Amino acid sequence: MESQTNLQELKVKNLKKYQVIVWDEEGVARAEIARRLEMDRKEVYRILERFKNFGSVEIDLRYQNTGRNTIFDEEAKEGLREMISNLEPMELEEISNQVEEELNINSSLSTVCRTLKSMGKFLTPTRTPLLTEDQKNARLNFCITHQIQDFTFRNVVFSDETRFYLNRNTKRVFVLKDAERPQKIKFNPDYSIMIWGAICYKGKVHMEIVSQTLTSNSYKDILQRFLDYGISKYYTYRVWKFQQDGAGPHRGKCIQDFFKDNKIKIHTHPANSPDLNPIEFVWSYLKQVVERELPISQKDLENKVKRAWDQMPLELVRNCIDYLPTYLPLVIDAKGALPKK
Repeated sequence: MESQTNLQELKVKNLKKYQVIVWDEEGVARAEIARRLEMDRKEVYRILERFKNFGSVEIDLRYQNTGRNTIFDEEAKEGLREMISNLEPMELEEISNQVEEELNINSSLSTVCRTLKSMGKFLTPTRTPLLTEDQKNARLNFCITHQIQDFTFRNVVFSDETRFYLNRNTKRVFVLKDAERPQKIKFNPDYSIMIWGAICYKGKVHMEIVSQTLTSNSYKDILQRFLDYGISKYYTYRVWKFQQDGAGPHRGKCIQDFFKDNKIKIHTHPANSPDLNPIEFVWSYLKQVVERELPISQKDLENKVKRAWDQMPLELVRNCIDYLPTYLPLVIDAKGALPKK
C-alpha cells in the first residue's frame, strides 16, 4: 500500500513538472506558474532549464552528495575532457554512450550530465559566418578605433534587410510518452517576405516590405522614402551617420550619388559582420513575436510583421544599440574573430 502511495506521489510530481513546460510555452509568467502549482520559483526555473538543455524534466541538475565516491575522479574527468576535445559536438546521450565505449565507465545519464556541467555547458549550435584574415583585421581595427574614441553609436542609423517566413516555427512543444509526434502545419505556398528597416537610438526610423527584387534603383527609392518619412522625424540636420552592409544593391553608383547629393555621412561597417549591427537583435526579436502569432497567409504575415514593428518597445531598440560598445572588447580579445560565448 505504501509503494502505491509513493508511486502516486511521483506521478503527481512529474505531472506538475510537465505542466510547468506547457504553461511556459503558452506564455504564462513564471511567477504565476509557481503560484498555480504551489512550487518554489527556483524549482520552476530549474525545470525549464532542464527541459531547454536536455528535452527532459527527469534529469536532476543539482549535485547531491550521497557520501559515496564519485565514478568520475580527476583522472576520469581528464580522460572525458580529452575525449570531448577530439570529437564533434554531441548531445548528452551520445556522450554517455562514448563514455561507456571509450572510457569503459558505466555511469548514469544524470552523473554524466552533472560531470559535464562542472566542465562546461550545453549550447545550441548557431550559424556563424566564415571570416577571412582580411575581414578579421578590418573588424579588429573597427573595434579598436571605436573603443579608443569611446563611441556610443547613438548618432548612427543602423539599417538592414531580412526575410520573414510564413512556415517558420521553431517552438518546442511538450509531448507525453507514447504519443504521436506532432506535425507542424505547413501552409501552401511556403511564402516569405523581405523587409528593409532602419533604427537609431531615438526610435524605429523606417520599415517597409520590399515587394520586388532589390536592385540599386529600388533601393534608392527606399532610401528616398527613408529620408522623406523616416529620419526627418528624429533629426533636423545631418548630425547622424548611416550604416549599411556591403550587399550588391547598396554599392551601385546611383546609391553613392544619392548619398553625396543628400550629404549623408556613411558609418563604415566591416564586411561579413552582422554581429556588429544592433538591428540583427531587432530582427531576432520580431521573428519570435511573429512566429508566436502563427500567420496563415501572405497578407496575414505582412500584417503581423508590421504590427510587431509598430509595437516594438523603444527600450528594446536602445538596449540593442547600447550593447554594441560593450561587445567591442570581446571582438578585440578574439583578435577580430567571433567571440566565444
